[in-house]
Amino acid sequence: MNQQQSNKRGHFYSIILALIIGLIGTFWSLHHPRPQPDQPQLPQAGEGLSIYMLPAGDGQCILMTCGGDTLLLDGGSEAFGQTAADFLRSQKVRRIDLLVSSSAGENYIGGLPTIVKNFPVRNVWNSGEMNDAFQDALQTAGLVPFAASASVSFELGDAVITPRFVYGPYFCLEFTYGETSGAVGFAPDQEDALQPVLSDDVTVYVSDGEQIHCLTEAGD
Repeated sequence: MNQQQSNKRGHFYSIILALIIGLIGTFWSLHHPRPQPDQPQLPQAGEGLSIYMLPAGDGQCILMTCGGDTLLLDGGSEAFGQTAADFLRSQKVRRIDLLVSSSAGENYIGGLPTIVKNFPVRNVWNSGEMNDAFQDALQTAGLVPFAASASVSFELGDAVITPRFVYGPYFCLEFTYGETSGAVGFAPDQEDALQPVLSDDVTVYVSDGEQIHCLTEAGD
């Protein structure tokens, strides 16, 4: 056997060995799936107004649902975007009726491109400022953002949502639902970011990343 034949045979055996190793790896993966981290049991949104405060660190990401309609206020940081998307899926969210970007800060707008890429979005409000990633995601999805103003409102099921400007272009959202009213989102004093006069049809949840805490009697 000459050197050339020996090299060809060695190459052939290397390919066969690689295929065998690949098949073994595939078989092992199918029968020994990688353990997934425990996910908290999340309360499901009802027909009333539900508000979910997600654990977005120094930023914010808030889901509001009412009568089957959905609103997402900000998306946390870029790293939080996939966590937010997973949360929405866990809540059986199939689309976002109103996507709101209240600030151009990274911890508010950074995760929104991931949301736009993962869910159909019908309407977009923004503060008038966008980073390139969010602008590109909207353009790819064929979405044109509307610069929020105090004169506009949005019907989220039976709830009415209006912007409330805190300072400059940045705003939080006021809501009215029957006799219930309040505000969610960015505020100079975060403890005052959610101050509703609660009714039995409003539930407010806060997630710490491991557990969901209900802040209202209606969710107990």
